[in-house]
Amino acid sequence: YDSWRHRELVTAAMEDISSIDVVLEEESYTIEVKEKNNDMVCVYKGEEQEDSHFIDKLQYLEADSFTDEEKSEKEEVNLTLHFKDEKYPDQKITIYRYDGLKCLVAMGGEPHSLVERTSAVDLIEAIREIILNEQ
Repeated sequence: YDSWRHRELVTAAMEDISSIDVVLEEESYTIEVKEKNNDMVCVYKGEEQEDSHFIDKLQYLEADSFTDEEKSEKEEVNLTLHFKDEKYPDQKITIYRYDGLKCLVAMGGEPHSLVERTSAVDLIEAIREIILNEQ
């Protein structure tokens, strides 16, 4: 069952992503993704984010196990990845609170996997770092 699924939640190359819509605590944000000096950087409200850990945290978010279990807790964060090439559909990733150690991930609205809660929190904190730098 697990062998045909990807452990990495984002299977696309970061350089193929143009922007990411984020819903965090019922607020919406758009983070652009651009290449600069062979590195991927985040741009929020027109400002390049120095030392942003968001791309790394997103890129290395991995499933611990796979599940068909329905969500039952609060939504932690919702991400919609938009691609530079319009022939690829948007990728929607929603992370829900599950328990003290894990979060449940839905891909395209369907239950997909469980991830380490610390990884999800690290991703959320990287998003907050970007947002708070501009406020």
